[in-house]
Amino acid sequence: FGADSLLPQSRADVGMPDEAHIADVLNTHHPDKPPLFLNAPELHPVFDLPPELVLRHVGIGPAITRDDASVGPGGVIDDFEHHGDIHGIAGADHGEWPCFSGLKPLTDWGMNKIVVNRAAAQRLHSFFPWVYRTDIRQAAGDPGDLVYVHAPNGAFLGIGYINPASEISVRILSFSEVEINRDFFRDKLLAAFRKREALRGKTDACRLVHAEADELPGIIVDDYAGHLAIQVNTLGMEKLRDLLLPELVELRQPKGIYEKSEAKSRSREGLGTEDRVLHGEIPGRIEIAENGARFLVNLRESQKTGFFLDQRRNREITASYVKPGFEVLDVFANTGAFGIHAALRGARRVRLVDISREALEQARENLALIRVAA
Repeated sequence: FGADSLLPQSRADVGMPDEAHIADVLNTHHPDKPPLFLNAPELHPVFDLPPELVLRHVGIGPAITRDDASVGPGGVIDDFEHHGDIHGIAGADHGEWPCFSGLKPLTDWGMNKIVVNRAAAQRLHSFFPWVYRTDIRQAAGDPGDLVYVHAPNGAFLGIGYINPASEISVRILSFSEVEINRDFFRDKLLAAFRKREALRGKTDACRLVHAEADELPGIIVDDYAGHLAIQVNTLGMEKLRDLLLPELVELRQPKGIYEKSEAKSRSREGLGTEDRVLHGEIPGRIEIAENGARFLVNLRESQKTGFFLDQRRNREITASYVKPGFEVLDVFANTGAFGIHAALRGARRVRLVDISREALEQARENLALIRVAA
């Protein structure tokens, strides 16, 4: 384009059919699609450019460029492969390319869309999974809804769910234009499970899904010897649970699923506590194994989702310093996992200290499993 093409043009300059003709064509081909005129001044800020430099959108629907397929005068543009569902009318005087010139704004008619500022767009280009409330320049959708996220220039950045009540207003589910359905969750779950294959033979308890780390923000899934404990921490994932949970059951075939979604983390999302059996049976005690040690887990009464699984490597490292005959003090011991690993390394005496009498009673049971006196 030359410099002149950056200046606003009139409908007549580009041979655009009059609005009555546009309406006739849309009513014939796409009666369910409302017209959207993109050259309105109120849309100029969306593109982060001064009005005099905005490439003039003289048509209806999202804009397209010279790279798009040729459309004859008065033709309707349907480009499902590249843009989702784009509708427009070709200009009469533009030869082999449509009169919709310039930037590509929001590309899907069905999903809510938000526009973020430049700083947020740069972070999302680097696969940062959050959009903060202060990053959003233009928003749509109710709390918990799926949204397309776009840069100031209209470029697609990702799909996530929105909750304006949270400081983290959008959590990204995918950086690609995909449909969020059961197949989507199945693929994400399988990818997460593959990452845990290295733990086979070391333990039968692990974190199967770790929220953003597994591209499933807002949900945690722990496996305790075939019994699953889950936390749903966001409104968006709460709305999506009916897509995810059936896939989780089908793929893992768990003995039971217990939900421990606590209000402390959910209150920021406007949610309350959920503490219940979702599937199968959950016994009062579940025995798990970890690097030669054994522990009893009470999913209903214990902290977090049942056991401090994220401390597995730290327990292994700490135990490596213990020599036969050592005396070990384990403070803030909870159910005694660090001290028990020390006992298995030959510590002569292990003392456990915790504020919770119930936790220490369970620690005694754990010590009894490996036949060590409390």
